[in-house]
Amino acid sequence: MRILLPIGLLIFVAAAIAYPTLSSDGNSRGVLQDTCPVTGKAVDQNIYADYQGERVYFCSEDSRKKFLENPASYQAALTKIREDAAERLSARNKKRGSDCGS
Repeated sequence: MRILLPIGLLIFVAAAIAYPTLSSDGNSRGVLQDTCPVTGKAVDQNIYADYQGERVYFCSEDSRKKFLENPASYQAALTKIREDAAERLSARNKKRGSDCGS
């Protein structure tokens, strides 16, 4: 019994690491953002700003600065990016489920 608890904890931690869409990156929706709301380019996960309780990623420091100067002007683009990411995640999860025979 004493050995099962550490093994269970290890499995839980490994699963949390292996499934990044559930990581606590500041994005309360649990969806990773892969597109810059300013330019539409791929983001650099090291360049971000926390805005209204959520982490927003950017492709460059210049894009980050532009966003912070007027975040409201990029809100529609950011919403669309997150909706698209959620749809891709849902489709991927459905495909995984069908691969398992369910």
